Amino acid sequence: MAQNLMQNRENPIDSMVNVSLALVLERRSGGWSVLVSKRKADVVLGGYWELPGGKLERGESLAQCAQREVLEELGLVVDVVEAWPSIEHQYPHGRVRLHPHLCRRVSGEPTNQAVAKHCWLTADVIDSTRFPPANVGLMVRLRERLSELDQGVHEHGTNAWPTDE
Repeated sequence: MAQNLMQNRENPIDSMVNVSLALVLERRSGGWSVLVSKRKADVVLGGYWELPGGKLERGESLAQCAQREVLEELGLVVDVVEAWPSIEHQYPHGRVRLHPHLCRRVSGEPTNQAVAKHCWLTADVIDSTRFPPANVGLMVRLRERLSELDQGVHEHGTNAWPTDE
């Protein structure tokens, strides 16, 4: 009987972790860019570049989580403009469900509060930047969106960014 109880117990590797991501987009001198940060070396997936974000806390919405994480990690206040479809990925250390949100900066300048460093990436350098495996498909879509914004069009019409200007 004890063996059956142990078999029915949930494996921590199988439990899903919900992570909200902020895709902070901004028109800069080199074109439309996304804010990314580099994970500190002493954490899981250390040294990878990533989008600001983190684990969903009890009682907060996915959008609130994205906003909180950008503020905690980089000191920016952002508005969530659009939610993108969720992505699930299995790592050796656990399962994640990523909830990406397009965001725009409301106030603040990025500072490395909980990250090793940060930078703004344009579409042409996304493919040569090392992101965690769970982000691969998302980065393809993000690169396409940045290219569309640079061209002044996206799937919602000819206004490149509904909150721009």
